[in-house]
Amino acid sequence: MTWRTHRSQPRANFKFFGGATPSQRSFTATTVMQLLSRSDVTISRLVTTIEGDPLFARQVRRSAKERSTGQFKIKCTRDAVALVGFTELGRLAREYGGRSTRRRFA
Repeated sequence: MTWRTHRSQPRANFKFFGGATPSQRSFTATTVMQLLSRSDVTISRLVTTIEGDPLFARQVRRSAKERSTGQFKIKCTRDAVALVGFTELGRLAREYGGRSTRRRFA
């Protein structure tokens, strides 16, 4: 790979930047939704699945920090999942799976 071809590829395809392809995003979102629909789901299993995708994990932690309004310290993804709750986690997964990698400007 030459310098030109390396520089011309979009950043979202490189793992260094934490980017995920659309198929990886939909896989993570689908897996989380399937886990949430089960009655025997554990937080540990959800956290393991969420941490497999760093962008989604960051989005869950950010949502938990917004909800806590400084009352609780969010130290890890497990704390964030417990604070956010299953309903909000399902909404975040649907949002995350439907996004494209291209940025949209208003």
